[in-house]
Amino acid sequence: MPKVSAGPSFPVQPVWLPAHVVALLCGRAFEVLRVDDQPAAAVLEAIGPACGPVIATRLGYHDFLLPPGEFLRQHVPRAPGVRPMPNETRVDVPPLTASPHEGIHWLVPPGTGATDLSAVTTALAGHFAHGGPARHRAPPRRDRR
Repeated sequence: MPKVSAGPSFPVQPVWLPAHVVALLCGRAFEVLRVDDQPAAAVLEAIGPACGPVIATRLGYHDFLLPPGEFLRQHVPRAPGVRPMPNETRVDVPPLTASPHEGIHWLVPPGTGATDLSAVTTALAGHFAHGGPARHRAPPRRDRR
């Protein structure tokens, strides 16, 4: 998968960064693209260390924080496990000190870059072009006699 670059960075300690987990509204300080674990890993691999802020959870998804005004719904590919969060949706945001065993933490903290939506779209397109997530297939039905 090709590497893609990220845009300018969020500040290292943005004003919206909390001291404890809080729910903040999408569309004000950031846009959120919620991506299931498998495609999120592909995006992180493609973008590399310049990726913008990413929140990881134990619930099977990652929240990519994008600069406000990215107009997500117009650019995000329709794919399983990829959801732009509507404006005014509450998103849990952890403090910088949160760790993975707490259930929600920064996989990529603010200050390392700001992910450009086109970089995410390119990485997702590459992931799904190569088969995407493994699909669960139901066992074949057997006739009962």
